[in-house]
Amino acid sequence: YVYTDRSAYLPGQPVHIRGLIRTVANDQFVVPTKKKYRLDVYDARNRVIHNVDVVTGDFGTFHEFFTLPESAAPGDYRVLACDVDGKTYAGPFRVEHYRIDPVQLTIDVPRTT
Repeated sequence: YVYTDRSAYLPGQPVHIRGLIRTVANDQFVVPTKKKYRLDVYDARNRVIHNVDVVTGDFGTFHEFFTLPESAAPGDYRVLACDVDGKTYAGPFRVEHYRIDPVQLTIDVPRTT
């Protein structure tokens, strides 16, 4: 399972990637500890915009972060983790041009606590 901390990003924002890797042996899930993976991030035009080697920890997980370029085109991006055996794990995210509207929240409770 490869995923990012958000489903959509603005160009120039940091992207935090986590991976939770499991393999199967003898009809059981196996945690691959200290295994090296090549992590590639592809943009909407299928070009590599970030690549790095990552190593899983004691629980079969890895994490990485990078900053999207300011010129990142909107569209569907994907993260791909590959090991030396040719097994791949992928996860998607989007880059959009959006604006977050300001919100004001007031909480009025009948009594103090």
